[in-house]
Amino acid sequence: MITVIAKRELKDMWRDGRLAWSTLLFLLLFSAAALTGWQRAEGIAAERAVAQEIVFEQWLNQGEKNPHSAAHYGIYAFKPLGPLAYFDTAVTNYTGVSIWLEAHKQNRAKDRPAADMTSLQRFGDLTGAFVLQMLLPLMTIFLAFNAFAGERETGTLRQLMSMGVPTEDLLFGKALGIVLALGIMLTPIIVVSFVFLYSLEAEGVLLRAALMLGIYGLYAIAFLGISLAVSALTRSSQVALISLVTFWLISAFVVPRMGSELANTLTPLPNAITFADTLESDMENGLDGVSQSQRLSELREKTLARYQVDSVDDLPLNIEGLSFTMMEKMGDAVFDKHYGDLQSRFMEQQNTLQGFSLLSPLIAVQTVSAALAGTSMDDHQHFADAAEQFRRGFVQKMNDDLTFNAKSGETSYKAGNDLWEVVSAFDYQPRSLTAALASVVPSLLILATWVFLSGIAALLAVQRISKGGVV
Repeated sequence: MITVIAKRELKDMWRDGRLAWSTLLFLLLFSAAALTGWQRAEGIAAERAVAQEIVFEQWLNQGEKNPHSAAHYGIYAFKPLGPLAYFDTAVTNYTGVSIWLEAHKQNRAKDRPAADMTSLQRFGDLTGAFVLQMLLPLMTIFLAFNAFAGERETGTLRQLMSMGVPTEDLLFGKALGIVLALGIMLTPIIVVSFVFLYSLEAEGVLLRAALMLGIYGLYAIAFLGISLAVSALTRSSQVALISLVTFWLISAFVVPRMGSELANTLTPLPNAITFADTLESDMENGLDGVSQSQRLSELREKTLARYQVDSVDDLPLNIEGLSFTMMEKMGDAVFDKHYGDLQSRFMEQQNTLQGFSLLSPLIAVQTVSAALAGTSMDDHQHFADAAEQFRRGFVQKMNDDLTFNAKSGETSYKAGNDLWEVVSAFDYQPRSLTAALASVVPSLLILATWVFLSGIAALLAVQRISKGGVV
């Protein structure tokens, strides 16, 4: 019985044109989004890879100079784009693409693509993720809104009930028919996408894409359950459609905006000037109240006592190199505290927003999709942390060379290519799939809850029909 009902539902959707027009519109929009997104992402990825090679060549060919001057000369770290970044850009347009790595400073990423965008572009890139997140639930609503309401209007629902057709079979049959319709709509996209991703030979990309497909499938099923429940509870298709579209509008636009505003209100971020002033003050005065000048004086006295000499000129090492190392360690402690506090605020904002996914499945889907695509805020922070560790490593190498190879008081000491080549090229390794999934467990649970509750709602709604409810 369920398969018979599913076939009839599928035939009706094809006969009235809903399935054909929905499939055509969806294929056109997704294809346009995928093609433009891939072309843009491929161009950006190539530019950043070339830029990373150029700045490393500049580092190797900077000529002879004092090692500490080389540490100030620095090097740029460019954030690479993963193979799924074209599908879901998430926050990549707003977080900056490069970080200048230099001595004594932890710079933030700059050159945000959003700064060059129009207000319409900032509303949302036309990407595959945007199409699925916004239009997949709308298409599901369009296919399912009259599943029961339409039967009620034509009088066939009463006939089916009088024939003893179990309402559960009717529900599962209609749900299966709509799922098949969505499958027809999405199959060409899925096949082409997986063939394309397979051709890239990128490690783990197919598994990430498969998981992403499952997430969007759950997203569609959640809206399917809601749509069937509303259709079973309303007397007309028009009322069902208006109700479902209203829910979609609130879910897609109102709730995420409310969540974002509340997150900013509850956990405000410090302005850039205040943050920079506080950072500079702690760099100068020390987190424990012992100033940098005091630390340097203590280092000088301890070093002289350790080597039992009266003058820094008699030391077997360069006191300036030791001083630079100590200043870096003091700075690292300050950076860890202040940037750690800032990151904690970002996480609090993100957790607040995630709470609103209980009111909108879109928020949960966006979070998981961005994590799988490697374009979430957590992925950007992972890149920033990797760049900072690289900065600390190469600065320490410069200071060590000055400390152990230059005489104290020697101002003419210079290093050359042999030292610059000790620093390897910056090679960022993205977060693992396990780490990405671990960071979005709450969102996965909330999405699963939406699917479960929407299914229960649909089941209760059709049982109301069998018990003499609205027919």
